[in-house]
Amino acid sequence: NEKLLIVNGFNKTRQDVTITIPESIFREMGLDPTKPYVVSDMLWREVETGFTENLSFSLRMKPHSTFIFKIK
Repeated sequence: NEKLLIVNGFNKTRQDVTITIPESIFREMGLDPTKPYVVSDMLWREVETGFTENLSFSLRMKPHSTFIFKIK
């Protein structure tokens, strides 16, 4: 019953991005938006961060990169 989030970047240069999950989607995933969650990069193990209060997190994406995050 793992919760995964896959992020693909098609940019040609390094980019700072913010990922935001709408509250309705968060709930449909079976997650409580009032509880703290951490996203961990399963593919490269380069990123581990928590969601902010507006259900978002920021990261720096390399050109043409992909992340597979486990939400825990």
